[in-house]
Amino acid sequence: MVTSMADLLDRALRIAKAQEGVSWWRGLADAGHELVPGVFRPNRGPDDERNLIGLFRLHAPTRYAGRLPENINSWLFFMQHYRLPTRLLDWTESVLVAAYFAACAQPEIDGAVWALNPLLLNRETIGEPRFGVQGDPIVRPLFEAATKGVIQAGVAEVVAIVPDEVDLRMLVQLGRATIHNDRVPLEKRPSAGTYLKRLTIPSHVKAALRAELDWLGVRESNLFPDLEHLATELASRRFGAG
Repeated sequence: MVTSMADLLDRALRIAKAQEGVSWWRGLADAGHELVPGVFRPNRGPDDERNLIGLFRLHAPTRYAGRLPENINSWLFFMQHYRLPTRLLDWTESVLVAAYFAACAQPEIDGAVWALNPLLLNRETIGEPRFGVQGDPIVRPLFEAATKGVIQAGVAEVVAIVPDEVDLRMLVQLGRATIHNDRVPLEKRPSAGTYLKRLTIPSHVKAALRAELDWLGVRESNLFPDLEHLATELASRRFGAG
């Protein structure tokens, strides 16, 4: 179990070295949560995803001042970063960002930081130690399955992909993703131990981690760079006697 920020960074460095310097990270406020995308969790399914894609694309233009995605693959990344259920699972290249998500909520229970070697995962699932990208013929059927609302037979079960940077959040969070084609948690797949490691964040350490992350500049208003999150963060501060 992680005992401090220094301990977390030391452990993360050792994992990254063991994973040959190619590590993606995912922070969970509840260590008991499985590594399953939102659309494959209980009471959800691929048909939900298909309908959400259509509705989100319909209503987003009047609510977003930036440039909207041009194709369905990019829309899926866009949706994921605005917390809609998709077959994508978020990862980050920064262990500090993952630590924030592990420590920022549910202070009464243990959290976790997962480390993934995406190249080893893809070697297991697609036979090649390389990143998946948009337009890749191996990855394309997984995105097509999302628009159809199905689990696609005869294609890869999960692939680590480098997403399009379609939103500022993805840039500042150093976002990466895995795309899934079934409900099997990543940690329960065959050979998961070769590409996955977990660090437990005890509940009593969360508050100290949050404080240290704030000092390091890893805070809500930076990871979610919009006025709403800035206002929420500033409202929680105290600047003198009230």
